[in-house]
Amino acid sequence: MVNRGYYAFRMGVVVKESIHSSNSRVIDYATNGQRTDFNDIYIGSHCRFFLCSDGGRSVIPEMLRIPAVYVNWTAILRISTWVLNGLFIFKKFYLKSKNRYMSFSEIHES
Repeated sequence: MVNRGYYAFRMGVVVKESIHSSNSRVIDYATNGQRTDFNDIYIGSHCRFFLCSDGGRSVIPEMLRIPAVYVNWTAILRISTWVLNGLFIFKKFYLKSKNRYMSFSEIHES
């Protein structure tokens, strides 16, 4: 996406380590010392789209109907039904004993 002219902000309050990129459009906002609650809201409300997991940070783009892609989504029943412009990509769970991935119904039952 950065090659198409977008900026990518890596957000988060608690992260293990910083990321390094040679592309100046990749900004490690989580560790660059400029992270504030206000900036979190500002970025979330001015982005073109939002890529996230099932954390609470997605609430700002959701309220403003900014398209969101949710990756590694784990809880099927926690899909945000009010999200109009959202795409949910579920986490794959693998059953080692059966040498295959779990079905949606198996994930839901577990």
